[in-house]
Amino acid sequence: DILINDILDTTPDEVLPFKEKGIFVVNFEDLGTGMPEADLVINALYESDLPYSHVYTGPDYYCLRDEFAHTRPRDLSEKLNHLLITFGGADPSNLTHKSIRALGGWIANRAIRTKVILGLGYPEEWEIPLREEIANRKITDLVSIFRNVKSMAAEFKWADLALTSYGRTMYEIASMGVPAILMGQNQRELQHAFGHSKNGFASLGLGEKVTDDQLLATVKSIDANPKLRVEMRNRMAETDLGGGAYRVTQLILNAYREANLKKSQTQSIGNE
Repeated sequence: DILINDILDTTPDEVLPFKEKGIFVVNFEDLGTGMPEADLVINALYESDLPYSHVYTGPDYYCLRDEFAHTRPRDLSEKLNHLLITFGGADPSNLTHKSIRALGGWIANRAIRTKVILGLGYPEEWEIPLREEIANRKITDLVSIFRNVKSMAAEFKWADLALTSYGRTMYEIASMGVPAILMGQNQRELQHAFGHSKNGFASLGLGEKVTDDQLLATVKSIDANPKLRVEMRNRMAETDLGGGAYRVTQLILNAYREANLKKSQTQSIGNE
């Protein structure tokens, strides 16, 4: 039997009772004290040189959702016309509102069509001042707000530039080759090393420390430089995200078979 934990950090109490029953334990995105006890750990978001042979890290092991694996990126537009703003399920730092506040004037002056996608956890009481900000900036006709979108892949395909955080979304954006600016919700997110300029992102660090002027200057720089957007896209394309799910599946199955083989050999020796 195989147990897969996708609950972030674990403790030994969440791992050892299953191992004692002979269950093969696989943990995802685990930096907790239970990580050394698992049979296999896959940390696609956390690239590090942990001294454990059963821990695999980095973008090679990211499991891209089917909708992204089956959606082809569109050609990069020479002119930036479409902006997508999405900061995950809850957006606890309210980086959505920060982005509208910082970029409202630019959106109006450049007539940028903008989509704001709110997660299920985004508080409804925050949406009211967000809409007021949009109205005060006189960009209601340019900015659309959505919840529960049918296909995020289709939304990313539409975008010429995306603003998001350092979570799993950055891998999905990279798979679509969309130039993106990243701001983190918390310090843990900043450990997600893939969100770096070497992989094509404009990485601004912890969102609460990013000033409106800094965000606006970054957007204007990307807007004014089509060659930079091409370079961002090219760097994203250097990582083969499409094969991650297959690699992870094979890794789990091979490790499981090897563990069972060792167990059988140990039992055979014990019976001699």
